[in-house]
Amino acid sequence: MVVLETPDTLMSKVTSSIIPLLIGSLTYSDAANTVQVRQATLDALSLVPEKYAYSVIHGARRDVLRALVKARDDRKRLVRADAVKAYNKWLNFGDI
Repeated sequence: MVVLETPDTLMSKVTSSIIPLLIGSLTYSDAANTVQVRQATLDALSLVPEKYAYSVIHGARRDVLRALVKARDDRKRLVRADAVKAYNKWLNFGDI
């Protein structure tokens, strides 16, 4: 889906579709939600503030920060470390 979309179309889907799916994969509790899945999700969430303008994703900032607070309490240290990095990027996003 992402490869076939134009950049303008993709920007509108970031806050309405992509970010909620990423947040959902962080909070999903199932055997399929492995450490690698949670780390990949946090890596993707870390890239969003670097790749998109504040005006595009500012509405999702609060929801992402809430999900990242919960991810900082994950039982795996690697996930907690990635969550802290992503949290700091989102927290400082737009404060420049």
